[in-house]
Amino acid sequence: MEAYVNFLAMNFNTRYSLSQGAFDAAEYLKDQVTTLGCTNARFEDFRPNYSPNVLCDLPGDENVPSVWIGAHYDSIPSSGRAPGADDNASGSAGIIEILIAFVNLTRAGASFRRPVHFAFWGGEEQGLYGSRHTATRLWNEGAEIHAYVNLDMIAYPERTLPTTLWWQGSGVNRGLLDLGISLSKTYLGEDILIRESSACCSDYRSFHERGYAVAGVFESSRAGNNPNYHRSSDLPNTLNYDHGMKETKMAAALAGTVSEPRRKNGEYKKRN
Repeated sequence: MEAYVNFLAMNFNTRYSLSQGAFDAAEYLKDQVTTLGCTNARFEDFRPNYSPNVLCDLPGDENVPSVWIGAHYDSIPSSGRAPGADDNASGSAGIIEILIAFVNLTRAGASFRRPVHFAFWGGEEQGLYGSRHTATRLWNEGAEIHAYVNLDMIAYPERTLPTTLWWQGSGVNRGLLDLGISLSKTYLGEDILIRESSACCSDYRSFHERGYAVAGVFESSRAGNNPNYHRSSDLPNTLNYDHGMKETKMAAALAGTVSEPRRKNGEYKKRN
């Protein structure tokens, strides 16, 4: 995770949506997911001059609702250096880590019942432009989505509660959130401290607005907990990667479970 955050934050002067750096970052992400084995890696344009969404897929049964996992890769401020290590190279790195885990499972002979789509969103900082475009397109196409899981700002712990993990608590699906909390304890231990963040709003909102079930992980109670938020000082060496990986594991547990992994005998382990 640290290596991916470092590359995104330090190899591009900025990932502001209208900058060349953002377009270069999109190319980097597309190359990465292709190399890792995500199929049909592609760009999706949503506004003139904005760097595109980056999408790719892991196959499943085409006749069942799919699962989406997303994070925005653009950064802000609009001028000067905008490394965006926490916001949101951290979430983008988390997406890559989940993709690696899922691909490794499939290479080991496992599979998922539901198609799983991975997304790196552009234009989040200007108003969720990239994710809103895709969520609206899918809704217009009549696409059935079982769940959307979001990662945004996951590696700067709450300063007064550094051992606490957080799920987004506003504008999400209660059933999916409760399942996420339960699975977090299953996979990370019953003793972990979990709270619901009041931070608002990231790309999960685009899918929530279209009636899809959504959930998301976040690092703390609010975005302003990180003093480097939306500043040129949002650098990789300010982050806590153990915290970021725990947040990623929570998202992975939820996304993997609702994707319904296939048992070796061909049956599915289904969770409603």
